Amino acid sequence: MAISTKNRLYSDPSYGSYKVKTFGPHAAGTRATALVDRFVAMNPITVLDCNAANSTLGTGGSSKWTLCATSANGTAALGTIIFVGTHAAGATVEGTDITQSASTTIPTGGALDVYSVLSSAAALTISFNVLYKDAYSVSDN
Repeated sequence: MAISTKNRLYSDPSYGSYKVKTFGPHAAGTRATALVDRFVAMNPITVLDCNAANSTLGTGGSSKWTLCATSANGTAALGTIIFVGTHAAGATVEGTDITQSASTTIPTGGALDVYSVLSSAAALTISFNVLYKDAYSVSDN
């Protein structure tokens, strides 16, 4: 018999498996820091890794992207990705290592936010990919 709480089946093979959330694509036009995308967690999740892929030829300039966790506990930067110079279509840049900590587990109602930080490369079109998995929660019991 499967244990179910709040419509979640812990015996479901997909529970706790790795999932990918893709943000974008977003143009990296010239702008100051701006929130460009948000994903609100319906259940607790743990962020494991991130990367960004460019889908157009980008020449010159730079583009910096930051992944943040936002919840009642505040906002914490989880990873940063920087494109500098010329990047071919399909170029992928790995994010900084995400150290597992309290801020990498986003509670129900918390959010993953993607910020474009001081971008000056108008030619880039970025998709931001985040690897995460379900997090077990005592509140599910």
